[in-house]
Amino acid sequence: MTPPIPGLLQTSDYAREIKRAAGIPPSDIELRVMVNAGRRDVLTRHDNPVRYVALIGEAIFREVIGSPEIMREQFRFLIETAERPNVTVQTVPEGIGWHPGWAGSFVLYEFPDASPVVYFEHHSSGAFVSAEHDIREYRRAIERLRAVARDPAASVEHIRGVMERERTT
Repeated sequence: MTPPIPGLLQTSDYAREIKRAAGIPPSDIELRVMVNAGRRDVLTRHDNPVRYVALIGEAIFREVIGSPEIMREQFRFLIETAERPNVTVQTVPEGIGWHPGWAGSFVLYEFPDASPVVYFEHHSSGAFVSAEHDIREYRRAIERLRAVARDPAASVEHIRGVMERERTT
């Protein structure tokens, strides 16, 4: 299974298609898409935007969620967001063997005035983990993933290349 583009980096159309495919009731989809779009404000607000690092497996770039047009817009948005000074996007290549990303997607939240937590998003719910030993392990997992991932500039070029290939097919 390939995890989707992380929620904070999803366009509304992409998020809508993910929710539709997941079987979310149509009456709930628009509310969830609006909440997702509102959450993106933490990356784009003028006062103190959060620092965000996304490690994305390259397999997702071969999947068509919704339509080719939705994917092109999603990739364009991903590139634009990756060019923000507070956002780092790194793609994790295939064919490098096992790495911590194979164990499933997660988000490590670190706060200036609170303890860090790891969040796992599941099909219809999520879970938080806050034990210190778990936080240490997930920090190590992030380090290992970043070590095998493309650097940010090469990652953006990889996404651009996917967009160009999609445009010619």
